[in-house]
Formats: sequence, C-alpha cells, structure tokens
Amino acid sequence: MSMPDPNKKLLWSLLVVELAIILLGIGGSSVSETGGEVTSKWWVVAGVGLGMLTVQTLAFLYYQHRLLKPIFAIHRGLEIILRTNAAHEVDVSDKSLLGDLPDLLEQLGTELGRNRTEVATALKTGAETTNVQKSQLEKVIEGLKEGVIVCDRNDRITLYNPSAVTILDDHPALGLKRSIFDLLPRTPIEHSLQILHAEEDKVQANKAAGFVCSVVDEEIMLRCHLAYLGEDENLKNERKGFVITFEDVTARQMTRLKRNRLLTSTLQALRGPMANLRAAAENIVTYQDMGAEQRIAFVNIIQEESCRLSAKLDEVEKDSHELVGDDWETTNIYSSDLVRSLARRLSHKGKIEVTMTGVPMWMTVDSHSLIIMLDLLMQHINVHQGVTDFDLEVQIGENTQYLDLAWQGQPLSSSQLSSWRHDELSDVVGKPTVDEILQRMGSEAWSLIHPRLAADAMVRIPLPGSIQQQTEPEVKKLPPRPINYDFSPTSESSDDSEIWNTPLSELNYVVFDTETTGLHIEDGDQVISIAGVRVVNKRILSGEIFDQLVNPGRKIPKESIVFHGITDEMVKDAPEFDEVLPRFHSFVQDSVLVAHNAWFDMKFLRSRAPFTGLRFTNPVLDTLMLSVCVHGTEVDQSLDGIIDRLGIDIFGRHTALGDSMATAKLLLALIEMLEPRGIITLKDAVDSSRELQL
Repeated sequence: MSMPDPNKKLLWSLLVVELAIILLGIGGSSVSETGGEVTSKWWVVAGVGLGMLTVQTLAFLYYQHRLLKPIFAIHRGLEIILRTNAAHEVDVSDKSLLGDLPDLLEQLGTELGRNRTEVATALKTGAETTNVQKSQLEKVIEGLKEGVIVCDRNDRITLYNPSAVTILDDHPALGLKRSIFDLLPRTPIEHSLQILHAEEDKVQANKAAGFVCSVVDEEIMLRCHLAYLGEDENLKNERKGFVITFEDVTARQMTRLKRNRLLTSTLQALRGPMANLRAAAENIVTYQDMGAEQRIAFVNIIQEESCRLSAKLDEVEKDSHELVGDDWETTNIYSSDLVRSLARRLSHKGKIEVTMTGVPMWMTVDSHSLIIMLDLLMQHINVHQGVTDFDLEVQIGENTQYLDLAWQGQPLSSSQLSSWRHDELSDVVGKPTVDEILQRMGSEAWSLIHPRLAADAMVRIPLPGSIQQQTEPEVKKLPPRPINYDFSPTSESSDDSEIWNTPLSELNYVVFDTETTGLHIEDGDQVISIAGVRVVNKRILSGEIFDQLVNPGRKIPKESIVFHGITDEMVKDAPEFDEVLPRFHSFVQDSVLVAHNAWFDMKFLRSRAPFTGLRFTNPVLDTLMLSVCVHGTEVDQSLDGIIDRLGIDIFGRHTALGDSMATAKLLLALIEMLEPRGIITLKDAVDSSRELQL
C-alpha cells in the first residue's frame, strides 16, 4: 500500500481556501446590495482570505515536517525491515509528532532480525544434521552387499544402490522413474504385496514377504524380500511404496556342493580302512595261536590302515571349513517364472521349446539346479526320440507337488532314465550329477504314459509342497454376481463346418472374463478389466494370457468395487476399452470363446462394434450352459457353486484373470463329463444348449 503524495494535500488545502474566499465574496456582495461600501468590503474579504491562506500554509509546513515526513520515513523503513534488512534504523526527527513510535519500530526490527538469525541458524543446523544423516544413510546403502531397490506406489523406481547395479549386471531397465516390472516379473511382486496387504490388520503381521524370481531377459536368479515403506493412514486402503532387497542365490552353490561332496567322500574313504582294521583286530584276538608271520602281516595291515585313516583325517581337517555352511538354497518361486527362465535358456540353443501348462503355482525348490536338470532331460529325450516340443506342468498332490514334463512320444526306458541320472550338470557350480540333485531334493524321477493324453508320455518328479503353496490373502466372502440364464452361445456368423464337427477336446479356446462398473450396459456401465487364457488340446497355456485394466471413463461405484476390488486410482492411467479391444481381438484370433455366463461378457464386447469396427464372430461356449447340460438347473450354477461342487481350486477370485483361470479348469472338467453324455463336438454342445432353451 502506497502513502499519499503531500502535494495532493497542498492542493486540497488551496481548494479549501479558494472555496472560503468565494463564500466570503458572495457574502460581501450581498452586504454591498444593502448600501455598504463595496471597496471596503472587498478589502476585508481579501484580508481575511490572505490571513486564512497564511495560516493554512504555516499549518501545512508544520505538519509536513512534524507528521507527514516522519510517516513516510516510517513507511519506507517498515518496508525495508520486512523485506530486506531487519536491522534498518528509521531516520525520524525527535521533534516529530509520532512520539516513541519510531523507537518501537526499531525495537521490532531488532527483534525480527534476532528471530531471523535464530531461524537461519536452526535451519542451517537442521540442514547440516539432515545432510549428515543422509550421508550416513547413503554410506550404509552403498555398503550393503545386497541389492536395494525402492519403488513408489506407482511401481516406479525411486532409489537403487550400487550393489543392485552389480548384481543385475547393469541391466538397461534399471533406472529412476522406470517401472520395476521392466526389471523383475510382475507376478511374484504383486503376490507378495497381496500377502502383506492381507497381513496388515493382524497383530502378529509379517513385515516382509520373500520370493525367488528371474531377472527380465537375464539368466540371473534372485532371492528377494519385499516390505512396505512405512505407514500412512491416508493410504491405508491404497497401494503403498515398497522396498525390495535381493541377492544372487547362485553364488553359494559351489561351497555347499563341495561340503556335501567332502562329507560323502570322507564317509566312503573311511569305510574301507575301518573294515580292514576291524578284520585284522578280530583275527588277532580270535586266533591267539597263529604263527608269527601271520601275526606280523595283520599288524602291518593295522599300521597301514591307521596311516590311511590319519592321512584322511588330516585332509578332512584341512578342508573342515567346507563342512560348515547353510543348507542348499531352496525358496519360493512362481512356476511361470521358472518356466520362463528355462525357455530363455533353451532359446539360445534354438531347437527345443517348452510351454507352461496348467495353473501357475508356487514351488519351494533349488530353482537354478532344477532348471539345468530339466534342460539336460529335454536334451536326452531329443537325442533318443527327436522331440522338440515339451509341456511343463506343476500339479498338487497330498503334501507334495508333481513336476510333469510331457511330450508326444513314448516313455523313457529304465536305462535311458538311468543314463540321464548319472550325467553331470556342467552349468551348475561344482558340476553335481542329476542323481545328486534329486537326492538333495529328497526326490525321484520316473517315466510313464500321460494319464490324460494317451499319445503323450511324461517324466514325473515329485517335490516337497511349497511353504507358500497357493497362499491367498484372506478376503471377505463376496456376494456372487447375479446369474442370468441365456442359452444362445452360438457365434454371429461362423459357418465353418469343420470347426463345428471338431471334438471339444481338440478345439483351441480363449477362456475370458470381464469385470465391469455394473451389470447394466444400457445404463452406461463399462468394462474396467478384461483377461483371457489360451486352452489348446486340453492344456491350459498359462504362459499365454491377456490381462488388461481398462479406464471406463466414469466413476466406479462403491458397490461394484466390493466385487472386484478395482478402484478409480487403479484405472486412471489405463487405456480405454476401444484401445484394448483390437489387441484382445488379435489375441483371440480364430479360437472358440469361452466364458461363464457368456452372454454378459459378449454383450460388452459386441457393444463397441459400431465404434471400433471389430466384430467377434468366433463360436462362443458358455460353461454355465455346459454345466446345466451335466447337472441341470436344480443345483447352484454360479461359478463359485460349480467349482466348489467339482472340487476345483481357484485363486484370485473376482479378478478377470483369476476367474478366467478358474473357468478354464472348469471347461476341461466339463468336457470330460460331457463326452459320456454324447456331447462330443462343438455342434453337439450348441444343439444341446438349444434343446435346453426350448
């Protein structure tokens, strides 16, 4: 705010004087009209006006020096004190009419200056302390042998240490603001975050989750621990930042292998001398009357074997540190990660391919050795039978898991399997044999005809059940999505007689599911997630999936979030459905589409045809319809009801991908039950549905 100009004050004063003179003149004129002397009247007026002007001028000069100038000085000084120099001295005459205001203002400036100095000192001290702590923290992180990566709530890397660069071999995806999923696989990280989220409200909650994964595009296996970054009440129900620490788990294998081999060789080396010593001692004691020559021979045996024992003990003592160490590295790894690592290894050799089948699940294994062992097994089968395509599936048994490697051909003979067991794993540190790896895992291996595919054979390797096997966060029991029956699963225009006459067991499927904002497309409900998985020749190809969040362009109702757990925050950066559909259309290609309550999902796909120009003319099967063909409408035909009735394991319920996986397993189970009822081909299934509709 600016102060008024004193010239304006003077101007207003003169105007007042002139107004007074005019008034006096008017008064004088009125007097002259009554007979007074005009000249004398105007002299009186002029004298009065001049006197008033003189008084006003003197008054103005007085207040200008005693009041106006000091006020302007204080205004300037106050601005200087507030903006630049708190110690500024205000230059005001002692004779001003402002009294002790200038002194109070200087005291205020002095106090303000002192406070500023104290604040500046405190800030400097705090900054120095913070810099010291930051420096110490940086030194601690830099000094860690373990890799450290910190990510924000959007999964972007915000910090990593030098060990991370070294362990990850300066991976091109390691960088600030890069997605962690360009570096490490998504599945184990998200699974670990789900576990931690489920543990948050427990009293004895786990603060970290462990897993093993492979590095994207690298043959590096990491043992990782993931933990949340502190607590924030404002983000209690939202995604939080997290930190991952990790180490290269292959580095310890040499020491452990040497330890076990030393122990084994020591026991074997001791067995012979001990047997000879025992035999010699027994003979000397038993045959007291033996000749001197025989006795000397037995004594020599005792002496020689004692020397051998002594030498062996010296060798063991020399290498005794090798006998001390941790157990072999076995930790949790997602089966799909293990297969991806195996596939990358095989791709370098160029002639053998492996495909993940079945539902992915956690395993507790020495993953590095297992990968090399499976590679060697496939090389053996290729040599003996010329096989280049393999399927790998993990199945659950009672307190165990079965690792099944399948191929089209004959089972391996006992001699072929034995030959493989005695081969060395040259790419594993220490070059253990396959038999040593199997013994270490407490496992065995045998070859047999595939139980589901008569033309296939397989090698089955039983493994201990995973500690983390199928662990899912506890979720509240959700109300099932309302069932709507619609027995019209046929495609819009497919007339290909070949596909209609193909057995259900030989068709190629894409089993899919959508999550939506609600149940009524006519009221503006939209897709927020779509996922699918391929099923080929009764094999669930869990390595070939489609999984995409979708921005619906509208708010997601709270009552809908209860079902699927997808929030506005999660989809705000996702593409719109019209951008996703072309990719899903390419993923589907000519496969038969399968869904539970398929009419509901197909309605959303077909609704976008006018905008995208894409038409899904694929044949469509509804597992709801197939289940009705098997069990009728009197029983619970919800997805939960059917899978519970058939004893099918389901993980990730009420997510598009989780429901797709569950529906795929349901499809295979229903195909087995439909065949005895004479429903063999796709045409049979469609005709049966039409009969139900009638």
